[in-house]
Amino acid sequence: MNGLLCATNLSIFLEPAPPPTFTGAASVIFPPVPEGVTKPERFAFSARELVEEDFLIKPTSMLLDHLKLDGNAVRVYALSAAEIRLLYSYHQNKVASAIGMGNYGREIMQSYGALVNEEFHDKYQWPIERGMFNIRNEPRVQHVRDDDLTVISLIIEDQHKNARTYYPPNHLAGWVHIIEAELRRRRRWYRRLLRDIRKQKRAQPWVFWGTVLALFFGSCSVIQTITSVWSLAIALS
Repeated sequence: MNGLLCATNLSIFLEPAPPPTFTGAASVIFPPVPEGVTKPERFAFSARELVEEDFLIKPTSMLLDHLKLDGNAVRVYALSAAEIRLLYSYHQNKVASAIGMGNYGREIMQSYGALVNEEFHDKYQWPIERGMFNIRNEPRVQHVRDDDLTVISLIIEDQHKNARTYYPPNHLAGWVHIIEAELRRRRRWYRRLLRDIRKQKRAQPWVFWGTVLALFFGSCSVIQTITSVWSLAIALS
């Protein structure tokens, strides 16, 4: 039933007027890759990389919002053992298949292989803290939490390492392109420099303003020295 609802909830994305055919619905929901731009072939960025470039990770329960860029926040479909079962059976959803979204669940799982890449070393603590994983936390039943984490980690690792069943960005290609373009923009050296300066100013204001004053007085000393040299040269000429 959940899988069916995920498809029938398309109606809120199709205002004011839905397309005349079921197959046209998916093209309205997801942004297309711009004409003349190569469609992304892989999910290449991790959630940690996004945060390092000042994106926010915003968990969502809306399946169709996965990887949607909302201002400075990247929406990520929150996973639990139940959601994984939904995604893995999504291709059996006749409504989803009718509108060309049968592989959408597998596509989301494939994206998670990149989003939480290498996080298994710390038992996925980083994505759990950011709400990307919904792990049941019952103090008296520790094995429940462990079981959820085991299911999630095994499936994500399989998606990341098993190249034979790789599902490239299709419906998510437009969002992937938008995020990658924004990542490239933020990684330009001058933007990175400005961002580092702002971070330094917030984190250590006294050190920041001390450095500014030191540079100012240093510049004044250099200018004074140059002026003195020129004055001496003119006097001797």
